Amino acid sequence: MATLRRVLYVGPNHQTAAEALGEHLSRAKIEAVPSPATALELLADQPDCLVVAHTPEFDGLSLLRTVRDRAHDLPVVLFPERGDEALATQALRAGATDYVRRTGDQPYALLAGQLTDAASGADPDTALDPAPAGTAVPYEASFTHANDAVVMVRHADDVSTIETANQLFIEQFAPEADLSEIVGRDIDAVVTSPDRRESARAITDRVRDGELVTNTVTRQTVDGPREFRFQAVPVGATGPQTPSRAFAIYTDITQRDQRQQLEATTEKIATLHETAADISRCSSAEAIYKIIAAATDEILAFDTTIVNAAIDNMLVPQASSADLPADDYYEAVPVDADDMLVARAYRAGESHLTDDLREHDVSPADQAYRSVLTVPIADHGVIQAVTEDVGAFDEHDRELAELLAAHADARLTQLATERQLRDRTAELERQNDRLEKFASVVSHDLRNPLQVAQTRIELTRQTEDQSHLDNAEAALGWAESLISDLLTLARQGQTVDDPIECSLAQAVSASWQTVKTADATVNIIDDQQIVADPARLRQLLENLLGNAVDHAGTAVQVTIGTLT
Repeated sequence: MATLRRVLYVGPNHQTAAEALGEHLSRAKIEAVPSPATALELLADQPDCLVVAHTPEFDGLSLLRTVRDRAHDLPVVLFPERGDEALATQALRAGATDYVRRTGDQPYALLAGQLTDAASGADPDTALDPAPAGTAVPYEASFTHANDAVVMVRHADDVSTIETANQLFIEQFAPEADLSEIVGRDIDAVVTSPDRRESARAITDRVRDGELVTNTVTRQTVDGPREFRFQAVPVGATGPQTPSRAFAIYTDITQRDQRQQLEATTEKIATLHETAADISRCSSAEAIYKIIAAATDEILAFDTTIVNAAIDNMLVPQASSADLPADDYYEAVPVDADDMLVARAYRAGESHLTDDLREHDVSPADQAYRSVLTVPIADHGVIQAVTEDVGAFDEHDRELAELLAAHADARLTQLATERQLRDRTAELERQNDRLEKFASVVSHDLRNPLQVAQTRIELTRQTEDQSHLDNAEAALGWAESLISDLLTLARQGQTVDDPIECSLAQAVSASWQTVKTADATVNIIDDQQIVADPARLRQLLENLLGNAVDHAGTAVQVTIGTLT
């Protein structure tokens, strides 16, 4: 074991640091300087160890890199005022032998112990000997005070075994064992499940070859698979046939990823509510379908989406992702189709998440499609997202798609209600028009028979000739029939009866009896058979004859016949 005789310290408050360190290294000479330039000059005196401070005002990393360029074998310990695993990785990458944070109750005692170990580790006869379980090795301070799982791995003979590890590593990956039981075990067998062993081995090989590796990995812990930020720093010689070590840190980022996923989901929900505002302003179903397709593409980041509308028992595509050619999907799907997920989901009224279409008895639009998310929009239609990847959709995707569908359903239902209201309003307006026409017709067409009845009754009073009452009764009877027919016409808005052949002469004679004709006369030249409704024909003739008397004079002569 090498003896620690001389230590060089460089950094702020160097005198105080030298005194504190000297209390724990009584046999070593502590030389402290504040200047990097002075420290570089003193390297010529070949100190046993170098301590480099690191503060916001003193860049110890830069000095460390310079020292390592000049003194390759000198043990160097970085002694930062504050630090974390990221700084530790930077230090080790820059060539530090160890890393001790200036925190805790006894930072200088810990530093002294690591300097002693670093000097011992520099002995070429022991540098790569396997460390007995639980014994101190270089970087032990980083192991002890790290907030993450840390392990030292020894690479030799194409095998990568655990040399030492901190307590957090044991608690996460081997809680039922102690350090002595995991030392010497294959690192990948300890931290990975069998199905991930091959990918883990590929990363280990990269580290063995001297590569500094930073990656996001999934590792098997006592709580099941978890996500880690993995950082590995090669130490010492590298190569497939040369024994070497690697210092590895596992930072659990599962909760961070879950938090990020929650934040991303919250952001998507907020954006979907903005989309809901856009949907609420749409004046047509077509516009709503286009917004849905755009939202699944831009907000939910689905690969391919088709939006179908239920029309006459068919699910007809109305809008799709921008990257979907028109001929790459079904034109329409019958609602009762049993081999179509879109039809099944619509009939059931429930969303359906399919991880792999090939495991289901369905007919995909494209055989390349594997994952499908199908979400009905109530009875209006269906949103369907597809991708060529297996298991691409999850429950978060389903929930967000259902939220989008709910907004669309609300507006589509409102539009349908508004459309029904407009149709009802139009029907009421048509009925009002018919009633107005009815009132006009009643006012005009009842005038003649009522006037006739009134005149005949007056003549009866004057002459006491009862025969006038027969004419009055006939006029009133015609008025009653006319009112009945007009009411039917007003209510139904169509012809009263089927047309039949009628005698024009007979119709004129009947009409003449209920028109107030004064001294007017009617001359029927010839008779004609015409197809008409008798009541409507009589009504028409009464209007014509009455207008002739009213506008041509009370002594007018009306001629009825065929035009030549």
